This record gives sequence, structure tokens and C-alpha cells, in this order.
Amino acid sequence: MITRAPVDGGGRRIALAHLQRKGSKPQMTHSRAGAADGDGRATATRISADLLRRLTDDLSPVEPRLWAALALGAPLPPLFGSRLRSYLLRMAGFSIGRGTLLYGMPSLLGGAGKARRLRIGRQCLLNVNCVIDLAAPVTIGDRVGVGPEVMFVTASHEIGPASQRAGDLNGGPIAVEDGVWIGARAMILPGVTVGAGSVVSAGMHISKDVPPNTLVAARGSVSLDRWRR
Repeated sequence: MITRAPVDGGGRRIALAHLQRKGSKPQMTHSRAGAADGDGRATATRISADLLRRLTDDLSPVEPRLWAALALGAPLPPLFGSRLRSYLLRMAGFSIGRGTLLYGMPSLLGGAGKARRLRIGRQCLLNVNCVIDLAAPVTIGDRVGVGPEVMFVTASHEIGPASQRAGDLNGGPIAVEDGVWIGARAMILPGVTVGAGSVVSAGMHISKDVPPNTLVAARGSVSLDRWRR
């Protein structure tokens, strides 16, 4: 005997298929949860890849030997350990002449390969808190004296439109020839050569080449030829 499925008061059948549909809801929920987990994992993977890329970009200029040299030199107080600082930079690949004293570790700016862009000659003296921008090469000759907080700046910008005045990057190498004396807080700008035996007074900003044996001061330049010896 065939029995019909019961019908509710509104005329709708309470069929077995309906019960089966109700029972399938947990399976649909599980499927959606799995899809959500997959989306979450994909998002986490994208975020991790983005963080790794950014970290790689930021650390690309890092030079482990330079980091080690700076870390070992950091505990040294100013004016002490001058020869040790020079030795540490030599071990990091920099060309530092014998007898050169570093009263403080200079700040060395620029991208990867900084050691190839700096040469300091023999019997030089660099005082504390000097900054050397190595976006382009910096060459310092023999027996050069550099006062406190002197800056060697090799990079600058073209003047851009009003919306962004710091335009395209430009710059040039700096050369300081033998026997030069640079006073405290002077700034040597991109592309400048300071001639042998010259003196740059404290606080001067040098944007043009300085002839040999010249004193550069706020009131102008004076020949030092009579003091050549």
C-alpha cells in the first residue's frame, strides 16, 4: 500500500526531500568556512610576500661588514680609539690610509657599495660627527684635517615645478687634495674639488672649486702662496 506524504495546514508537503535539505545545511556551512579559510590564507600569503619585498628593498643597501664595524666602534667615546676606528673601516673594505685618525665614526650615507666610493689618504684627521654622503665618490688626499661636524654632500636635486621643487636627483663626486684644512661645520657640496694646501673656514658652504693654496672665508678668498712652505 502506497502512503502519501503528509500535508500541512497550508497545503505544503513536508516531504523527505525537505528534511534532507535541512540536513544539508551544516555541509554548506562547512564548505563556506573552508572557502573563507582559503581566502584568509591567500590574503596572509600576499601580505607576507609584500612585507618580504619591502624588507628586501629597505635592507638592500645593508653591508654586514660595515654594520659590524659600526657596532664594534659604537662603544668608543669620542677622541679615543681613533686608530681602531680606522682599522674597523679598513676591515669593512674602505680605503683608509695608514696613520689616519678618526676621532669619531663618521656617518656614511648612500646605497650599497659605499666602500668602493670612499678613499681617505694617509695621516689625515677627521673630527667628531662628520657626515660623508657616498651617493658619488669622495676622495680625501693625504694629511687632510677635517673639523667637527663637517659634511661632504655628493647628492642634490634639480629644481622642479612648484608642485614639487625637489626634482630629479643629481650630484657629483668630491675631491679634497693633499694638505687641506676644513674648519668645523663646513659643507662641501656636489662636484667640488678643494685644491691642495687650501683652507676652508668654519661654517663655509663650498659649491665651486677652490684653487690650490687658497683661504676661503666669509669675506672672500685669499691666496696662501706666501705660506706655501
